[in-house]
Amino acid sequence: MRASASPPSHRATTRPRPTARQDTQTLAWLRQRSSLVRWGQPDEIAGVAAFLASPAASCVTGLVLMVEGGHLAHF
Repeated sequence: MRASASPPSHRATTRPRPTARQDTQTLAWLRQRSSLVRWGQPDEIAGVAAFLASPAASCVTGLVLMVEGGHLAHF
C-alpha cells in the first residue's frame, strides 16, 4: 500500500470565495509572500496528483508533496 498526498494551498480558481476574494489587501499580501509571486494554477496541482497516482511514483510512499509556490519559505 502506498500513501502520499499533496495538501491544499493557495491557488488560482474560478470557484467563488466571497470573503477572501473581496479582501484585495490580503490577497496581495499572500501573493507577495510566495517565492514565485503568483498563484498556483489548477493544472500545476493536477500534474502532481497525476504523478503520485501513476506508475512513475510506484516507489514513492509517505510523501507529502507541497505544491505551494514557495509560500512556506516566507513564514
